[in-house]
Amino acid sequence: MRKSIVKEKIKNGETIICARCCYTDPEITGLMAMMGYHYVWICTEHRRIDSPMLAALTQACVNNGADAVVRLRPSNYSDIGTLLDSGVTGIMIPQVKGPEEIREVVAAMKFPPDGHRGTGGTSVDSDYGLASPEEYLTTANENNFLIAQVEDPAVVDHIEELAAIDGVDVLFVGPSDLTLSMGIAGQMDHPELLKIMRRVVRACEDHGKVAGIASPLAQILEQMEMGFRLFSATSDFRSVHNGLSAARRELEALDINFNGRGQT
Repeated sequence: MRKSIVKEKIKNGETIICARCCYTDPEITGLMAMMGYHYVWICTEHRRIDSPMLAALTQACVNNGADAVVRLRPSNYSDIGTLLDSGVTGIMIPQVKGPEEIREVVAAMKFPPDGHRGTGGTSVDSDYGLASPEEYLTTANENNFLIAQVEDPAVVDHIEELAAIDGVDVLFVGPSDLTLSMGIAGQMDHPELLKIMRRVVRACEDHGKVAGIASPLAQILEQMEMGFRLFSATSDFRSVHNGLSAARRELEALDINFNGRGQT
């Protein structure tokens, strides 16, 4: 059975880098996986992705060497078992409000005695039923992982308790939504935001968990020094935008006019 790259890196204390999937194109997702990112973050919170496409995106990750992580919509946890069956390794929960919500998610992700996930017996993550039941149940529980997002002020007082929950692997700061909720939208160097970031890092260090963050590339080293170990560093949208912008700048340097489209 396939082992999780992210869980192995967590165990070894290594840095984890992901790329975010914005487009529903398995070829682009597969390319991101093949480029060496440790996992690809597939977002169903802000994107409507039907089940066949979600399965295709997941397999594009798995077949090209990356873990697949799906960010769910808030309070939509009924699909967790189906996602894990399909080969998804990580579950990401946005807008976490408190510990009870996360305990519910952990229970849905783990087979007994650690939770109440049911087994279909012939799923992708059981090697299509070829793995022995004992190997499957043990390996699945060991390899799937949970990323809980800190992006709502309501959860700040529960950060230490969240980090202490068995089954939580990463506390992930979402600075954009967090600053928006705090009334300081976009102020990434605001003292209150930095205070929360340090609190997340400290709680993770105290409980053997990983602190993650959505980070501009220019800030990764600084945030590593703060104690963060998992970074969402780019996306397919950002890569396409940056590539098109760079090509346009090169064309404009050749005095090719973009003002009238279709003209040179």
